[in-house]
Amino acid sequence: MSKGECLNKEDLHLAFGIFYLCLSPIATVTNSFMLYVARRDPHRQFNKPTNVFNLGIARIYVFTALIVLPFIGIDSILQSQHLSPEGMDAAKLFQDFLVCFVISSGCVTYLVISIERSTAVVFPVLNRKHVTVRRARILNTTITGICLLFSCILLTGIAPKYFYFAFIPIFLWLPCLGLLILPAIGLYALRRQARKIVATMQTECLTCEAYNQKEKARRNAQIRRYLLESLRVTITSIIILGFFTVVKILEMTRLELSCDELLEHLSYTILFVPVTLNPVILLKKIPAYWKAAKHIWNRR
Repeated sequence: MSKGECLNKEDLHLAFGIFYLCLSPIATVTNSFMLYVARRDPHRQFNKPTNVFNLGIARIYVFTALIVLPFIGIDSILQSQHLSPEGMDAAKLFQDFLVCFVISSGCVTYLVISIERSTAVVFPVLNRKHVTVRRARILNTTITGICLLFSCILLTGIAPKYFYFAFIPIFLWLPCLGLLILPAIGLYALRRQARKIVATMQTECLTCEAYNQKEKARRNAQIRRYLLESLRVTITSIIILGFFTVVKILEMTRLELSCDELLEHLSYTILFVPVTLNPVILLKKIPAYWKAAKHIWNRR
């Protein structure tokens, strides 16, 4: 290890390469299980727009687990053994293409899920009328196609700095901005609806003060729950995408840092660990998945 390096690069690539290869089968099994549960769907509860987007995320994660993680893991191990110096540039280019496709499609799909859930909470009637399963499938396919085509630009030979100059604002910063704005818009709309409901009940039932207080408390609890869930998703997404953006900016500026490989592997780690945790979050947050999985397990 030369002076100025924070870690031995060979050991670093080997350790993270093994980590990616170990993470791959776990993410494959967990996300494939979610797709299997949704396909069996014994209670017919997944025929909803939100679940269309959730299953789209699961398919992206299965692709990540089957293709992206093994490719990055094998490439890292080869780098640690100095076995592929002549193909390193081509491998790095294809690796960046895979990562850009996965992160862009996942990020935009999460934004669409947040918009759909916000409209379902704030404007449930309009949501049921206009957001259909067919439209959700078309939108999900369109998002995947656009992200794939845009990521393919990286394979045409364009300079990576010019590609990321357009990719980062469009597919990372704009979705993060949307995730930041959505809670504020939803909070304003919910508070406005709550004031209208309370005013209507007070004029129609002046003697029902206890009922009015109960309804007001219920609406306030709904607002707090919506705001908490929105901020949780927003803060997590901003941290992950922000770290990835910083690493890419440092890479584009070609600053020779002693820990540049470590930063890149850390950015991949915080990107791909949620791939494994996604089914656990769905089972915990959406009762329909847990009920369907339990029903399938009992019928084995």
